[in-house]
Amino acid sequence: MSASKDGGPAFPIPIASTPDGCVYSTMEQSAGKLGGIVVTASDFEAKAAECEGLRDDVAKVTNLYASALGRALSAEARVKELEKYREDEHARMLSWRDIEPDEFCETCGGSGTRVYGSTATWRGGIGGQALTADVCDKCWGSGNKHRAWPSMRVRLVGEG
Repeated sequence: MSASKDGGPAFPIPIASTPDGCVYSTMEQSAGKLGGIVVTASDFEAKAAECEGLRDDVAKVTNLYASALGRALSAEARVKELEKYREDEHARMLSWRDIEPDEFCETCGGSGTRVYGSTATWRGGIGGQALTADVCDKCWGSGNKHRAWPSMRVRLVGEG
């Protein structure tokens, strides 16, 4: 095995052909015909160390991704659990008011009250800048979309 220009060994290449069809047995011999590239053992060691560092980085990123994915799946399961709990609680509250789950008022959710964006409420009078809770103006407090209680507008104001 011959030495390269920087003193390291020149490794034999089993097949190193150039465009002119010549085959060379060592890196040193092929360097002239292959663009002056000479690779030494120290070059290989440096690249191997660099690759090892990249492998470590990839392993760290993979572990972080797996951890994040696990937390995301856990959070997603918790969200589904809470959504189911919310649906069950809503159905329980509707049954407490004797309202079937498919009959609740969409405007107030079956509670019979809602929050208005000003102090005017359903009466339509002059209001301030505050949120005001009052009777729902769709079901008039019944919470049932099919059995609305008497309209306060008709009773008090005469609107229809």
